[in-house]
Amino acid sequence: MRVVFIVRRYWPLMTAAGRVLDRLARHLLQQGHEVLILTAQADHLWPEALMVRGVPVQRFGLDAWSLFGRKTLGQRIAAWLEENPERWDVAVLCDVLEGAEWIFRVAESADRPVLVGCFDAGPAAPLSKLLLRLRESHSFAGGGSLCRRSALAWQNQRHWLVVDAQQARQIEQLQPQAQVSRWRLGALAEPADPSADPLTEKRVWRTALAQAFHEVPDLDQRPWMICPSHGALGADSQWLWEFLRRLCERRPDVVAWVIGDGPANSSLWRRAHEADLERRVLFPGCYPDLADVFAAADLVALPQTQWCQAGDEMLAITSGTPCFLAEAAVTSQWLEELGSKDGHHLSRGGMLLSQQMDTWQSAVDSVLDHPGAARQRAWEQSQFIIDRMPLSQSLADFEAVLRNLREATCRSQN
Repeated sequence: MRVVFIVRRYWPLMTAAGRVLDRLARHLLQQGHEVLILTAQADHLWPEALMVRGVPVQRFGLDAWSLFGRKTLGQRIAAWLEENPERWDVAVLCDVLEGAEWIFRVAESADRPVLVGCFDAGPAAPLSKLLLRLRESHSFAGGGSLCRRSALAWQNQRHWLVVDAQQARQIEQLQPQAQVSRWRLGALAEPADPSADPLTEKRVWRTALAQAFHEVPDLDQRPWMICPSHGALGADSQWLWEFLRRLCERRPDVVAWVIGDGPANSSLWRRAHEADLERRVLFPGCYPDLADVFAAADLVALPQTQWCQAGDEMLAITSGTPCFLAEAAVTSQWLEELGSKDGHHLSRGGMLLSQQMDTWQSAVDSVLDHPGAARQRAWEQSQFIIDRMPLSQSLADFEAVLRNLREATCRSQN
């Protein structure tokens, strides 16, 4: 089977979504399939074709024009698919991509399936926003920025694979004939060894990260809290800033790292400088391996409820570092899937918190004041998740969806 993954950007280890795609692609290669990732070229100096951890990647340049104006990334990828039918059997669209209707059109004319597989959850996630716009413009009279042709193309898609149960229900309402599958993301990292010396475990990454902020004294000796931020401006970023501001007031020894390059980061950076907290709230951007960054920290906080990245959450939980998640809708889905008894175990362990500021402050204090007990509890929780949500099963489930989709297409052609 020849599979192409289509994604807006591909930095395989710098974001949790990229890490998920990296594991999926390498698993399929190991199973004997042909895999290719199609993505955008972020800089003119980047090569158009390269191998990333054994996975071939084809990048499409920044500038592409026709007589009718600039070509979207979706148009450019659609042209490639049309010109290279021998390179693919199934396309997996991992993003709400501009110009995706061109990809759908080429696939339909070639009688080949497109699987829309998005890994983000929450009402502010791109797929959730798209589904909302589709519902609001159901008559397709106007539809705002979503033109009639694009809206019809998305609504008529028959094959979906999502991590969010709410998104699955919305898709089924818009397209009753659609085949909508839930995909449960498995553990992305092995837990830390509780018998290992945590200072030794963290030292290499803490030293490397601290070198980029040499103006902050004794940075690698102070408690670190990591807050991934990949979302847009909104309720999540407002809550995160208030949380960081209060943390800096109450814990003068703590340094908060806001990891990622989301649109909200520039606003958070501006607020940190206006509050004279530029040495307390740091913005290092993206790093080559998010798992190592999480493991280097003393605490990982993921308070997002509006735009949750399942990969971030799973990676943090299985890093062996104490981790707190907000009780978002997607988190409730995890509890339902694990079972009420297991869900009670996670809640009792203190990993899931209601989005009350006092609750988060107390949880942070508990970890920083009792690091040994917190790390032991984190290791137990990570092992608990790995046992019940193994990555091997998640990868096999994804491959099975692709196989079934390809086989169904072949039967219909015959």
